[in-house]
Amino acid sequence: MSFAERNPYYHAVDTEGNQLPYIDKVIMQKAPEISVLDTKIVGGTYDFAGFSLSILNYATYAEAAAESDSRMLLWQSGKGGEVIYHFNHNYPNAEWRSVFQDDRFRQALSMAINRKEINDVIYFGHATETAFTVMSSSRHYRPEYAMTEYAEFDPDKANKVLDEIGLEWNSAHTHRLWPHSKTPTIIPFDMYESETPKGPITELVSEYWKAIGIEIQWKSITRTLLAEKVLANEEPMSLWHGDCSADPIFMRLVSHFQPRYGDNSCWGVLWGQWYDTKGEAGEEPPPVIKDLYTWLDEYNLTDSNEPAANTLKSMAEHVWAVSTVGNAPQPLIVRNYLRNVSETGGYWSWDTLWTRPELPEQWYLDV
Repeated sequence: MSFAERNPYYHAVDTEGNQLPYIDKVIMQKAPEISVLDTKIVGGTYDFAGFSLSILNYATYAEAAAESDSRMLLWQSGKGGEVIYHFNHNYPNAEWRSVFQDDRFRQALSMAINRKEINDVIYFGHATETAFTVMSSSRHYRPEYAMTEYAEFDPDKANKVLDEIGLEWNSAHTHRLWPHSKTPTIIPFDMYESETPKGPITELVSEYWKAIGIEIQWKSITRTLLAEKVLANEEPMSLWHGDCSADPIFMRLVSHFQPRYGDNSCWGVLWGQWYDTKGEAGEEPPPVIKDLYTWLDEYNLTDSNEPAANTLKSMAEHVWAVSTVGNAPQPLIVRNYLRNVSETGGYWSWDTLWTRPELPEQWYLDV
């Protein structure tokens, strides 16, 4: 639990000259896990809650809101992908690494995902079925980056592509086989549950991929442990939510559009280390990855939008991140006496620091 008290010397006033913020004290509670958070929400504990609320629990939240003199709001998630999957291009197992680095493998897995079903089952049809790209509100957004051929549900084509790669089926037709060892393509990995419904979405994705012969197995662990394993290059694949996809964060901070040395993606931590240390550590990447770093540097040194366009085109063509859906609704629960909270809101995202654009210093208690 933490506290924040009103600063009487805050730099802003309202239109009538009244000192902001209006609220004298804010008490913040951190639930140890999502199930505890949901229990507290159902019990009417909070005046305001939004972080890690799942749209899957909307009916439960709405019922709890009605019983606790609260209201349900739906903002937008502010994410170009609610769940995105990265495969480790630096993985120590050379056989696996060669497959992960093959664009066709990622393209096939993307085509095997039934995004409409994910949208209908998880988000009640209110998300956007898309490849991973920036938010549609971004000045860099182009429809062709979002609705690529690899974002279309086509399991037959996905199977043909995997055949071309040389991932043959076993005799029982239950799994495809790694090209040299001829062992089943079973990919284990760890995940951290937060913000978006990663578990439920991955359950569906695992069914789609199993249908084309690729099995994934995962378990939930703490973020601290996941970070250790990702940075140690121990994870063959990883997943995260596709944030850093709204202006002005895109191409400014560590993101999913270049392989970086960070805990939210195992795409290429050794390449990211090479970039961060200017070649003194890590592993030198191939030219196609060096291009991503070049565009990142150019974007932050010039006023040209071309580096961003090149980066997004590369994501669309190479499918560096396999996405599901994006721009989904985000439920929030707000006590009725907490006023001035935007009913439609903006983006509930790290990109916007959650409530920052909605000016929470203007919220007040009508009691």
